[in-house]
Amino acid sequence: MACLSALPLAIEVETPSGVVGMVHADFPYDDWQAIHGATFSPEDEDACLWSVDRYRMQYSQPVRNVRAVVHGHMTLRKPAQLGNVYYIDTGGWQNAGRFTLLDLHTLKSWPR
Repeated sequence: MACLSALPLAIEVETPSGVVGMVHADFPYDDWQAIHGATFSPEDEDACLWSVDRYRMQYSQPVRNVRAVVHGHMTLRKPAQLGNVYYIDTGGWQNAGRFTLLDLHTLKSWPR
């Protein structure tokens, strides 16, 4: 359990076009800088790990101060995008699923 708690909640990848953030399940704010703020709560951490609210509500407001945010956790038949939020879990862990990769420079998925 100590190994899991040592893992970062989010990963930021610098690209020539700006930072791309990666969070397992959801991001509960409209501003990426909130993840660095003192008000980021245990409930927010839980949302990042388990929530699929943004996708279920089809909330397409872009997340500010980040080029894109990439999520897994919400298993879909094909990749989806809401604003600048990308959902790439296409069930590669299932017999009928496939793995989807996202080129962080172009934000194009493969396979398409």
